[in-house]
Amino acid sequence: KPFTRTVFKDQSSLYGHFSTESYVPAKYIWWIVVLVPTTTILLFYVIPRKKEDHKYADIKNALLCITLLFPLNGVLTNIIKLAVGRPRPDFFYRCWPDQGYPENLDAFKIHSDGTQDLNCYGDADTIIEGRKSFPSGHSSFSFATFGFVFFYISGKLNVFSASHKSIERNVLLVLFSLLGKMNEQTINATNTQVLS
Repeated sequence: KPFTRTVFKDQSSLYGHFSTESYVPAKYIWWIVVLVPTTTILLFYVIPRKKEDHKYADIKNALLCITLLFPLNGVLTNIIKLAVGRPRPDFFYRCWPDQGYPENLDAFKIHSDGTQDLNCYGDADTIIEGRKSFPSGHSSFSFATFGFVFFYISGKLNVFSASHKSIERNVLLVLFSLLGKMNEQTINATNTQVLS
């Protein structure tokens, strides 16, 4: 069970929102998280190289790296979720599904021992999941995946080496990063306009 954070009656602006569907459902996140790094590794595997003797060791090490990355990221994310216990934005509707607010305001009362009994009547598992908002699992897995892809491609293109041959590659990599960031800002601006 996550840490039970105290919730106050005037926090409906934080936790009293209706439940909405994810922009990217969890099943698609798993496809992205698995396919993007695997495709990147296989792409560099089929590109011809001067030293063929390290090709098989490289693909083995890269695949071992991502298979270690996913469980490690999941464990760390869940440990932080359980330690922080931040409620989700729809927590009130998880706790009191009918109206999203308790009929009796004594539910917000803090007892002398520092505990609080919200008298939630929603589904118990849904309420427990409602206390696991931070950090986002979607964000942490995306960050871990694309961080791995960034460093893997950087290593293959010798981006961090001192040779002058990699200057063009550095510029291209920076441009691709900028394009990705601009695309993210465009999506965020569009989502903000839709919500307004």
